[in-house]
Amino acid sequence: MSYSFCFRLYQRRFRQPLITSHGVWKVREGIIIRLSDRSGNVGWGEIAPVPWFGSESLAQAIAFCQELGSEVSEEVIASIASDLPASRFGFESALFEGEWERGRVGEWERGRVGEGK
Repeated sequence: MSYSFCFRLYQRRFRQPLITSHGVWKVREGIIIRLSDRSGNVGWGEIAPVPWFGSESLAQAIAFCQELGSEVSEEVIASIASDLPASRFGFESALFEGEWERGRVGEWERGRVGEGK
């Protein structure tokens, strides 16, 4: 199944900066993604990389989203590389939410979504 895809960047300043072993963290940055199918079902996801925890950088996540264009398939989502864990999580979250709307969560849990069933 193919989905219409769009995304927006966000930046949110923490009320109180977080002090971590990597320094002071003042702003949370990420990407909100939206997947919609031809029936109007919508799923939302968030790509919120934290590179010092082992994820891709925000720049890498943005580049990945830009490469996709305005449509994405379940197969593409399932094949997101392991070196883009925040991106994969965001897309799978959006896909899962959309599957919930369609009543296909049981298929997802059984590993059948994306198999054309």
